[in-house]
Amino acid sequence: MKRVLGISVYPEFLPREALGAYTEEAERLGFRRVFTSLLLEKLHFQGSRSFLDEDFAAAWRHCDRLGMEVTADIDGEVLLQLGCTQDCLAPIRALGIRGLRVDSGLDPEALARISRNQDGIFIQLNASDLVMPGHPEAGSIAPILEAVARRGDLSQVTACFNFYPRAWTGLAADDLRPTLDLCHRYDVEVSAFVASQDGVSPLHGGSCGVCTVEDHRMRPPEYAMAELFALGVDAVLVGDVRATTRELAAMARLAKADAIPLPVVYESWVPRRLREVLAGYRLLSRRDQPAALIRAAETRSIPAEPFACGPRPVGALTMENRRSLQYMGEVQIPLIPLGPDPAVNVLGMIHPSAWNLLQALKYAGAPFRLVDYGAQADERSH
Repeated sequence: MKRVLGISVYPEFLPREALGAYTEEAERLGFRRVFTSLLLEKLHFQGSRSFLDEDFAAAWRHCDRLGMEVTADIDGEVLLQLGCTQDCLAPIRALGIRGLRVDSGLDPEALARISRNQDGIFIQLNASDLVMPGHPEAGSIAPILEAVARRGDLSQVTACFNFYPRAWTGLAADDLRPTLDLCHRYDVEVSAFVASQDGVSPLHGGSCGVCTVEDHRMRPPEYAMAELFALGVDAVLVGDVRATTRELAAMARLAKADAIPLPVVYESWVPRRLREVLAGYRLLSRRDQPAALIRAAETRSIPAEPFACGPRPVGALTMENRRSLQYMGEVQIPLIPLGPDPAVNVLGMIHPSAWNLLQALKYAGAPFRLVDYGAQADERSH
């Protein structure tokens, strides 16, 4: 599975020097994709300007020189404004743009034709024309993929879900799956957006984070990113005008990690040594998935005397103690509320910001590590 990272570039909202510094920082951290839009003024976004302003081309060319792949949101009218035709996209490439995200105004046959262009420009389809489960033909992306497969060049095609800056307008994570499955059957890469929690977000007057999935709107971008990767998304971009250095670095670290880091808020009685021992394990939930629990057997045999055998709410981190005999040391995370058990110690809670990731662990789906949230907080404060 690919794990590609990207940012968004909006020259109308950041001074040229600040935007240049932001893109350079992102590139140093391993971000390779850039999204931009040539439609914001047309769509009446507050503060937007004409993309014909020289600041826009300067920003795109700067990204291109850094080796970052710029994709621009366009429509048929914009293509004409730039002097392009379906057979000649050279004016777009001269601006430093490598991909065209086609939101409207071009039918499947036109897109198939454009995908054969000789100017090194790839086409990005709007994946938010969602496929209905059991009815792949109902999504408008399906006939486009079929047309390109027959009469175009699928190697020049990707897809990207929309971002949604207004609260409660985002998609449900599960609704992405059928579209992802369809695109991957055609070997087409799919992107989506996450929101910055700490950076400025003037993209829209009422902006509440610029993301694809509604439940990610107030979630740290690294955990939203991890869920998207677990769903099968290939590339994740920050949708907001700017993310902070901490957020970019956290995304970069997690994207390279060999397992999903689950932040644990430990009870004060849990010894530091036990926290360190648990952090050293790469865990995998059992393939014979219980209805009630995430179970990781790798930690079995860690000595555990009975202590704090209280109720087990959803998201608790628990460990089987010696009363559990051969299961002693097994780590578990309840998926439903469970009562107390004298054979189970309650060590703490998975931090709520990462609860959505629990579904990705089921059926041995994704490996994970237990990270001390308190230690992470200490690192962030220095």
